[in-house]
Amino acid sequence: MKIKLDEISSLITQIIVATFLGCVVALVANIFVSGLRFFEEMRANPSHLFFSISEFVPALLLVFAFFLIKILRKFEKTAGWEGPADIILCAQNSSHTLSPKRGIFSILASFISLSGGASLGQYGPIVHLGGFVGMMVSKFFLGTKLSREIILGCGVAAAISAGFNAPVAGVIFAHEAILRHFSSRGVALLSISSICASSLGYLIFEIPSLFSIEQNVAAELTLVPVSILGGVLFGLGSIVMMKTNFWLQGIAGKSMLNTRLVTYVGISYLIVLSFFVPEVIGLGMSTVSDLFITVGSADFLIILLIAKLTAIIVSANIGFAGGFFGPALFIGAVLGSLMAVAAHLM
Repeated sequence: MKIKLDEISSLITQIIVATFLGCVVALVANIFVSGLRFFEEMRANPSHLFFSISEFVPALLLVFAFFLIKILRKFEKTAGWEGPADIILCAQNSSHTLSPKRGIFSILASFISLSGGASLGQYGPIVHLGGFVGMMVSKFFLGTKLSREIILGCGVAAAISAGFNAPVAGVIFAHEAILRHFSSRGVALLSISSICASSLGYLIFEIPSLFSIEQNVAAELTLVPVSILGGVLFGLGSIVMMKTNFWLQGIAGKSMLNTRLVTYVGISYLIVLSFFVPEVIGLGMSTVSDLFITVGSADFLIILLIAKLTAIIVSANIGFAGGFFGPALFIGAVLGSLMAVAAHLM
């Protein structure tokens, strides 16, 4: 009887922790996303805030964020910020831990970078945020039956659920990316955190869906080869984006060029883009949504593709913090639009 009471008590404790973690991560993640949305709207419609200098608002935000990040680096004295890879390492290696100070600074750096208009994504930082909260909570449960990897998984599942408004995706992502295996013991707890995060976010913040696709397209056999070709093309686009970034980082590490000069050239390039191709500055999710409605001309799409690729690489290499999933969505949407133009011509 005592064994059963202990098991019931342990189960109740696990459910309470998973629920608590889901609610906390939902609040923090939605505040993070809402703040970014505010600055995105400010860049898109700045005239109601700055009547006389509305066209300069995106450039001013970029410059302000750039120097704030430099100040953060001096306080933290770090060459790079934490991200999802650190959360995965913590889940797979019990001896590895996260620094609370560096974790908070990394989250703050991501928020400043993305609010300022860095051409990076928000979902990597949100995953890190959820994992970081889970890591801090796990310190109170050392030596219990609730393992650290499960708590980290709950935090990440809640973060994805809150950020994407997709509870099922949160559970799947946490299993595939964080736990790296299917856990029959953890799936219930991850589901509880994910559902709580999605429900609380919907009730309090009413976050809309990431994309709204209203077109009804009939499934036809002729679309199969196009879909296969598109899958290869879109995958190659993401690979090129990531490989080019790593390649340039390697070159920069061996280069004798003045690092400060390179960063100032980089921020100057982003400022120029903010005037001539403002669609590639910031998260760019509104541009992706527009491409679902209107494909645009081939010339415009090629300019978008080149400008976004260069903006991503520059943003990632001059000190800004952010993820690559959002940029990959942007690149995929532009490539898909180009494929639609080519298919229409044929």
